[in-house]
Amino acid sequence: MDFQDIQSTKLVNACTKAIEDQNDNVARYYLLRARGHLRGGSYEQAISDIRRSHDMGYPAATFALATLYHFGDAMLQDLERAASLYEAAYSNGVTWAARGLAILYEDFSFDNYNPELAKEWLKKFEGI
Repeated sequence: MDFQDIQSTKLVNACTKAIEDQNDNVARYYLLRARGHLRGGSYEQAISDIRRSHDMGYPAATFALATLYHFGDAMLQDLERAASLYEAAYSNGVTWAARGLAILYEDFSFDNYNPELAKEWLKKFEGI
């Protein structure tokens, strides 16, 4: 579902119920609930849910946390932390993390700016 189509209250309520029911996919529901919080503008709650899901070992949440650190929209930007989290997510099967790393390594403001490494990560993302 596209982000703009999310009905935040419905998503948050449904995920909260699934979490309370101790569904087998609790970490996933924390991440989904975070999307609802983000859509509704509740950034602190979203960050809390993303961190909780990440701490439970959910790779997609690790990627989500990396993007938060990378772009700094909902929290303080930390490009080093973003790189570390992207690498962890990629190691755990999140191929989109390679795209995040490609973008990061071609960013002049990143201390480890490296266009050649950006190309390598882009190749991994594209499956070349």
